[in-house]
Amino acid sequence: MKSIRFSEDELEFLRNHYEFELAEAENYVEDIKSILKKLGSIKKEVIADKPAKAKGKKRGRPKAVKSAEVAPEVVKQEVKKAVTARKKPGPKKKKMATKKKSTAQIKAEAPVQEAK
Repeated sequence: MKSIRFSEDELEFLRNHYEFELAEAENYVEDIKSILKKLGSIKKEVIADKPAKAKGKKRGRPKAVKSAEVAPEVVKQEVKKAVTARKKPGPKKKKMATKKKSTAQIKAEAPVQEAK
């Protein structure tokens, strides 16, 4: 990113210029307010009107919405159906424990290759 360097004189000029512009803008707003008062159409909404900060989309999972329309009996029936629809566990098969072979046993079982 490029930067701009100003001398002290240039900075003082810019400060004075923007302070003057701000004073002029404030005077202009005060003139408009006084004219509106004379016309009798000034409202507090106009004075306190500030743009609202826009909210971005929320991240994450949406929260569950509670609905009063669902009857408790309907919910119970759905839960009952879900429970009966689950797969019933059958008899569990036991795994046979295997012994680890030592390196000597592995070498003995390996096919022997003859060198030529």
